[in-house]
This record gives sequence, C-alpha cells and structure tokens, in this order.
Amino acid sequence: MIKANITNLIYLLLQVIRNRRISPLFLYFKTFKKRIPPIQPQFAGSQWWAFTHETLQKVLQFLDQNPAFTKYHQFSTVPDEIVFQTIIHHLSLTDDTIKVKSMFTYINWTRSGCPLPVVFNEHDYEEIMSQTKHGKLFARKFDVRYCERILDKIDQSA
Repeated sequence: MIKANITNLIYLLLQVIRNRRISPLFLYFKTFKKRIPPIQPQFAGSQWWAFTHETLQKVLQFLDQNPAFTKYHQFSTVPDEIVFQTIIHHLSLTDDTIKVKSMFTYINWTRSGCPLPVVFNEHDYEEIMSQTKHGKLFARKFDVRYCERILDKIDQSA
C-alpha cells in the first residue's frame, strides 16, 4: 500500500513538472487530510469491559445523539479500544453515577528488555499470584508454545 502511494506521488509530481498542473497534486494531498475527532480528548484502553444496564443505556443514548462520533470511528483501526473508553470518560465528567474501576485482568506492560505485553513463564508465578490482592482475577498473556509449565503451576495451586 505504501509503495503504491509513493508510486502515485512520483507519477503526480512528474505530471506537475511536465504539464505545470497543480490540481492533481493538490487533490492527492487533500485526500490524506488528517481528521479531527469530534470529541476530544480520545481515550484508549482494553476492549475487556463490563457495563451496568444504566451505563449501557447512557452509552447508546450518547451514540444516538452524536452521529459524528460514530461516523468518525466507523473505519478506525481499533474502535473497540477507543470508542467506549472515550464515551465513558466523557459521560463520567458530568454523571457521578458512572464509576470507572480497574479491570480484573493483570497485564504486565512495564517490564523492560522484552516484548510487551509480557508473555508469562514459570518464573512469573509469584508476580501473577500476588495480583489477586489487587483485585485481578485473570492474567494475560500466556503461550503454551513458549512455556506450558506456568499454566500447570497455576492449575496445581487452584
């Protein structure tokens, strides 16, 4: 895709040089104008969430009342990690009944020297088990091709 865009750009530049025409080049760059979100700031987070019935009704009402927001995110790359977090934050500024709580899944995004999120192995057992005192009931990320022993160890402790 990028190679095709560069090829198109070179072609248009050559057209401009040869024919002294500006309009195709202008149209090319106008096509890639950055869109500004209708609601700012945008928030992102996990797509693992749970809503009360009342909160869900407020989210649906927000979507009905803000069609520009829905249209903006129609072709987003990660709408499940942006749309609801942004709406909930926006609603919580004016509605004290909406409470945002930490998620129940422990994910280590902070360890240095490895790809993130961390793929847990048997050496991470204590780290994982200590998260229950922080309200974490689940953990991510495991890969049996990488280390099956951590899952066996967790199963044995249950």
